[in-house]
Amino acid sequence: MDLKPASLKRYGHIARLLFKYGGSTRRDPGLPDDQATPEVAGDAARGVALAADLEALGPTFIKLGQLLSSRGALIPPAYAEALERLQDSVEPFEYADVERIVTEELGVRISKGFQSFDPEPVASASLGQVHRARLRDGREVVVKIQRPNIRQRITEDLDAFDEIARVLEKHTGLGDQMDLGAVLEEFRKTIFEELDYRREAQNLERLGDNLAAFERIVVPRPVPDYSTSRVLTMDFIPGEKMTKISPLTVLELDADALIEELFRAYLQQILIDGFFHADPHPGNVFLTPDNRIALLDLGMVARLPPRLQDTLLQMVMAIGDGRGEETADYALAPNFDPTESIRRNSARLLRQRMLKGLSPGNLLGTALELRDFADRLPARLNRILDATANNQLGLRIDTGIDAPRLMVGFQKVANRITMGLVLAALIVGAAMLFQVDTSFRILGYPGFAMLLFLVAAGAGFALLITIMMHDKRDSGRKP
Repeated sequence: MDLKPASLKRYGHIARLLFKYGGSTRRDPGLPDDQATPEVAGDAARGVALAADLEALGPTFIKLGQLLSSRGALIPPAYAEALERLQDSVEPFEYADVERIVTEELGVRISKGFQSFDPEPVASASLGQVHRARLRDGREVVVKIQRPNIRQRITEDLDAFDEIARVLEKHTGLGDQMDLGAVLEEFRKTIFEELDYRREAQNLERLGDNLAAFERIVVPRPVPDYSTSRVLTMDFIPGEKMTKISPLTVLELDADALIEELFRAYLQQILIDGFFHADPHPGNVFLTPDNRIALLDLGMVARLPPRLQDTLLQMVMAIGDGRGEETADYALAPNFDPTESIRRNSARLLRQRMLKGLSPGNLLGTALELRDFADRLPARLNRILDATANNQLGLRIDTGIDAPRLMVGFQKVANRITMGLVLAALIVGAAMLFQVDTSFRILGYPGFAMLLFLVAAGAGFALLITIMMHDKRDSGRKP
């Protein structure tokens, strides 16, 4: 065994947890909720006990419980419901620790820095707890304070997890099934990023700027002078969790428009901005009194590179055309159709994606490449002209290849590619012009767009016939 003696107590806690719940928390994916057996589904009492045990083991295990609570496909519904409490109802720590941490971090006592400060937390989660307060200028805020000594506790837990993972990979078949070390390393990186509240403040600013155009979406703004790595002060946004909204409130909402706005906001975050809120569990998504959606807790965000964004955009547009798998239709609005929303927004997303490519950075890079090309062009032309004058310019081709026929083939390929690009440009242009409302219409559609589309269709058909005829004629020739 490679386990460290200093961590034996922690190993014992983990082993006890696995022994107590390892068999009962598994869910049979083939059974619906109303047909699950007691042995598989467990019951509410055991779910409550699991939540309490995870809470007693500390923040790392609480974070694990939070992740499980939002993974209904992995655990029985009774357990998922009990673990939801860990999203924002963890046992709070003492107010004396709150005062001490705030004073250490801000360099000023609470009574001096705030007009008022509620000693009772409004929410208490795995990494910290939140108190309502009012700044000296009257601005209503909430202050998130990190739990005392949490970094050391999480470090010890993760070290214990690493040791157990190495043993499991060495002595079981898990090493062949998954890279536990890589999984834990990613978990370690994520949780320590969450522990730096300065990063979360930057995330709040960035997401708020990105979603400023969405009237039904609100993101709290941080207060930089009152925020550090362990204390985060931000706007107070009243509201309640989505899962706690009464049926009467849902009936009074313009639910379709609200969900459409949220759906569009996430499409922009993922496909345009490449920066999105990555932890939208019910404890982090509120409905405000003025019927807006508040996105809270930006400790976990994700970033997407442009290449992956392009791939995702193509996938989303394929789903919009009905070429993807069925998507879930449950939310505040059971009749909300994501596919129809994608169809409505696909042209706008494509236009924004193309405009994003015309950013100052990309244009500057293109300009630098053009300047480099211009600088090198005279010397290259001189070498080509000198070689031509000295009868030294030539094209070296393998003697086993028929050069004239090869060049003719290249020319045909180039012509077909060029024609295809022109047709594609016409089709894309026609599709974008379909969004422009004009008085000149053909068959009820914008006339100019229809003409472009018909020209592209006719030329494409002609190109196809030409290709088939040439290919048939060439196939009849002897090599």
